Amino acid sequence: MDYIRSILLNFSGFTKRVGAMTAARSVSLLGALLVMMVLTRILDEAEYGQYQKLWLLFTVLSPGIINTAVQTLYYRGGSESDGNPFWVTTLFVCISGFVISVFTYFASAEIAQVLNAPDLALAFQHFAVYMFFATIAGIGEPIFILIERKKWLLGYNIIYNLIDASLVIIPFLMGYPLEQVILFMIAGPALRSAFLLTITYFHAPEISRNRFSEEISASWSYAQGIIVLSVIALLIFEADKIIVGIFMDSDADFATYVVGAKKIPFLTALIASVSSAFIVQYAKTLSSETRAEAIPAIRHTANRLFILILPATLFGLLYSEEILVLLFEKYAHSAPIFRIYILAMITNIFISDTVILGAGHSHITARISFAELLLNIVFSIILIIPLGLIGPAIATVISRVINVLLCNWYCSYKYGFSTSIFFPVDGAKRIILALIVILTVYGAAILLTGNNWVGFGLTGATTLGITIWQNKNIGRTQQNA
Repeated sequence: MDYIRSILLNFSGFTKRVGAMTAARSVSLLGALLVMMVLTRILDEAEYGQYQKLWLLFTVLSPGIINTAVQTLYYRGGSESDGNPFWVTTLFVCISGFVISVFTYFASAEIAQVLNAPDLALAFQHFAVYMFFATIAGIGEPIFILIERKKWLLGYNIIYNLIDASLVIIPFLMGYPLEQVILFMIAGPALRSAFLLTITYFHAPEISRNRFSEEISASWSYAQGIIVLSVIALLIFEADKIIVGIFMDSDADFATYVVGAKKIPFLTALIASVSSAFIVQYAKTLSSETRAEAIPAIRHTANRLFILILPATLFGLLYSEEILVLLFEKYAHSAPIFRIYILAMITNIFISDTVILGAGHSHITARISFAELLLNIVFSIILIIPLGLIGPAIATVISRVINVLLCNWYCSYKYGFSTSIFFPVDGAKRIILALIVILTVYGAAILLTGNNWVGFGLTGATTLGITIWQNKNIGRTQQNA
């Protein structure tokens, strides 16, 4: 069983990458959450709805390119000794960012009309410039990780999120209209882009000029499946919001839906970090004939994710209204949507899609995700009419469950993996016990105090304590395996 021991020993580097990436991504998500908390207090619902429609456009167009560049750089940069993957990726985001910016600028009036916000045409034109720089700046994480500057990544994320938050909040507080606020916002990603280009120039490995064209071909070959997958994944994530934006005339209704359609920041960052780090660490193993050697790592990751995420999601389901009131003050009515989104996030714990990506079969996940997108759109349109705002949220859960089932089936069919490796088989009893304890504390708090906020504090502290203890316990178990 030496190969199992070697796989588990590799978890040291894997865990460090996950830790650095989770911390950095949590900072970014918390920064966005901070801005959201402030703006929901200083803007009325219609104004906040207009602001979010700008970000809906950004999320549909730019992150697909950014995620493609990030995943390709992790995959190519982790296996190559020269600096070609760094500069090929940089060239890709510069060209893509320019195309996105030009499209947004000239189609601004039409985009505003489709989203039932014709007054936002000028704002979309200004936002086009922001999108150009933000697309380039989006590849910061893999650059820092691959040049082994993990601490720099955390510092960089803290500083730029403070700057970006200030460039949004302060102009709004000073009374500037949305169109002018965007002009302030542009400075943030512009500075980040310049800084990242400088870091890459001085710290990335040297370019091998005679192999640069080969790297373009190799990176593009991998990126083709990723870009389709990334765009589809983002459309899936935003499909319900797009449907709401088109079918609901009210900016206030759109704001209500967007606030509810949120995921818990730390958990979102953790899942994304685990996926990226897993690909970096185990891509060679999964893409070879000895891919079965990765099974212990898959089991370990499944147990760790379930133990970290299920208690927190239960807490979120129990105290949805309190969480939204605490964060956004006047959006307690978004709680039903928030609860449904928490259920959707549980499906992201299953890493079968990550295993398929790590094996180099990104075209398979792209096809499965495309099917999910079609189902999401169809179900959203069908359900929004009779159910209102919660209809598209339910459609998101249904389509996501189908995606997970298909990915699990493919791993079983193609790689011979038992679907049980994606479930917390080793830690099932501990997880069930943890959920029972949390529910007991919740029930006792309600019966004895009758105060939801007291229960919120007690149940939250219990959830946090159990999660920390369980995480340490499973770590010791794996080390002794």
